Amino acid sequence: MSKITLRQVAQEAGVSLATASAVLSGKARMRRIAAETAQRVWQVGQQLGYQMRRPARQNLTQNIGVILRGRVRYYLGNPFYGEIFCGIEQELDRRGYNLLFSSTQENLESSGMPRVLVQGRVDGLILLGQVPDSYVKQLADFGAPMVCVHFDHFPAVTSVVIDGHEECVQAMRYLASCGHQRILYLASNTGSQHSRDHERGYLGSLGPGVAPQILRADGADIEDGWAAVTGALPTWKAGVWPFTCLLAENDSLAAGAVQALTAAKVRVPQDISVMGGQDLDVPIRSAPPLTTTFVDKAYMGKVAVRHLIEMIESQGNEPLRIVIPTRLVERASVAVIRGS
Repeated sequence: MSKITLRQVAQEAGVSLATASAVLSGKARMRRIAAETAQRVWQVGQQLGYQMRRPARQNLTQNIGVILRGRVRYYLGNPFYGEIFCGIEQELDRRGYNLLFSSTQENLESSGMPRVLVQGRVDGLILLGQVPDSYVKQLADFGAPMVCVHFDHFPAVTSVVIDGHEECVQAMRYLASCGHQRILYLASNTGSQHSRDHERGYLGSLGPGVAPQILRADGADIEDGWAAVTGALPTWKAGVWPFTCLLAENDSLAAGAVQALTAAKVRVPQDISVMGGQDLDVPIRSAPPLTTTFVDKAYMGKVAVRHLIEMIESQGNEPLRIVIPTRLVERASVAVIRGS
């Protein structure tokens, strides 16, 4: 198959050769090319398989774009992503960079390339949340410096992640030390790599002959944990519980579980212990305060910015997978079983 030429892209997109060249070299804004035209040229280039490479920048814009999949309000209001976002903002400000762009498209695959990237208005990108590999590959093919935060690691791109498997193994090890063997796992429905790894850690940490018990919520927030446990309560015979502890994927689910148990006059931790994860802003406000695992979420954002700016300023792009460690935070929601 012959190599696709710039002229073929221009003809297919219905633009001049000069316009196609400007768009595909990141000079659309400088040449004052309309965003719709630039987007069309880029999409045609992708469809035809034109090999695009972003040229080395002579002058930096000092702008960084953040791509979110979904609503901005969700990310900023979410106790997990909100802290990461704060870390991003703080480090960008400290380094003299600006946060210019947030993409809120739910269906990123059909939304095309970010206009600010095609127009050369940003020096690099931070992808926050679960972004499809296919979309990341489009950005990588364009040559955009970028860092992915808290989602599946794309091998050619630097990512900052939590080891969900190790986080859950750490929690299960602690619960075993407190005498808990029969543990109910309260899972979210996000389907993220972290969620899958966390559940895998639970399944791999059960003792010999202990059957897994998994309760799946319809989301990952407090109300989802409450609804899941409230719905399951009639199937559990009071006083003869099939588990001694409920381990939730995150603190929001755990807090909802505590609320549901308390409403049913089940004492935590005297009757049932509850443990969360990720140390969100809910554990201390929960009654009792939640035992959980801690991860420095603001630090995740700061690390992402540091590595992105290093890539931009050094023009290097050696991909890294940066794993942020977790640690146990012991509070008051897990009881020690007598004789353990």
